[in-house]
Amino acid sequence: MKTSAVLHPDAPLWELAFRPLFLLAAILAVVAILVWLGWLDAFWNGAGLRWSPLYWHVHEMLFGFGFTVAAGFLLTAAQSWTGQRSLHGYGLQTLVLLWILLRMLLWSSLPLLVLVVLQSSWWLLVICAMARMLIVARSKRNYLFLPILAVIALLQLAFIVLAEHQSGLALHVARTAILVFCLIIGVVAGRVVPMFTRNAVASERVQSTPVADRVLLLLSALAAICYLLSALYQMPINPGFSMIVIAHIHLYRLGHWGGWYSRNEALLWSLHLAYLALAIGLALTGMALLTGWIAVADALHLLTVGAIGFLIMSMMARVSLGHTGRPLRAHRLIQLALCLLLFAAAVRLLLPILSWPQLGWNLSGLLWATAFLLFLRVYVPILVAPRRGLGHS
Repeated sequence: MKTSAVLHPDAPLWELAFRPLFLLAAILAVVAILVWLGWLDAFWNGAGLRWSPLYWHVHEMLFGFGFTVAAGFLLTAAQSWTGQRSLHGYGLQTLVLLWILLRMLLWSSLPLLVLVVLQSSWWLLVICAMARMLIVARSKRNYLFLPILAVIALLQLAFIVLAEHQSGLALHVARTAILVFCLIIGVVAGRVVPMFTRNAVASERVQSTPVADRVLLLLSALAAICYLLSALYQMPINPGFSMIVIAHIHLYRLGHWGGWYSRNEALLWSLHLAYLALAIGLALTGMALLTGWIAVADALHLLTVGAIGFLIMSMMARVSLGHTGRPLRAHRLIQLALCLLLFAAAVRLLLPILSWPQLGWNLSGLLWATAFLLFLRVYVPILVAPRRGLGHS
């Protein structure tokens, strides 16, 4: 397919947000981790970057990659929830252009105001597109995503300003954003994982947990707020304690979702394992904050790699198949990619604990990059091709 045809606003690539945003996020997942490894291994000194390599790495993997996928998923899902046409064509191209410009600005010395304005514009476009669909359809059940997206936008803008001044608070803000991502996973996974599993196995093996769902949402929000404020104030309760409580609620929910019966379906067992990593990662992060026996950064990487990254890979694979009219069967290369991400999460957690941090960072990064290269190998042709059957993506 010619480049001009792919870039035309009526091309399949611009039918729904998941197509370009999943594609760009996967490319960034590969490039950003390899650039980061280049700095860790002293092949490059960070020349040309706006911030220190650490701040750039955190920003691009969390906001440039993770929340870009989240935005793509929500803009796509909202069309299904509401029956309203989501962002597409020129509007979606504008969103993508802003995303690309923002990646480039992190390698420039242009004024901070330019970066803040463009990033604010990106989030404003996402939130307004979501709000239009939800409000027109009166989809009250999904209104909660609007304040969540607004909070994420504010956290990213705060990170940008703090990173510009090399403030250590930037990392604290980023860690808060990770907790907000965990909240999103709790909400979305609580809806889709039982539903997907119920569709594949006997329904009596999958049970709903409505009370736990409501308690989890409340506690997750409070935990994120308390952790954010703990940088400025002495909290009456260590935020780590709340994370351990939340981890137990996640495990309780997971135990009712019939995960064992999904073991033969890669696009299902991967969701259950990612959710398990979420629970374990929150528990370890809580223990790190309470006792210090494990580094907070190592515990958080079980969340970012094992929960967020693994769930993203699985959901991107599933959503891309479902919304392009293809059977929900994982390609063998995607099954391999999912296994590589599991190993990436394991070695990133365990090798630093065993006093081999550099090996853990490098091996985990290479496994991560390989996994997303495999994703691109399988899904680039799918994401740019027309939907099979009738209708929009």
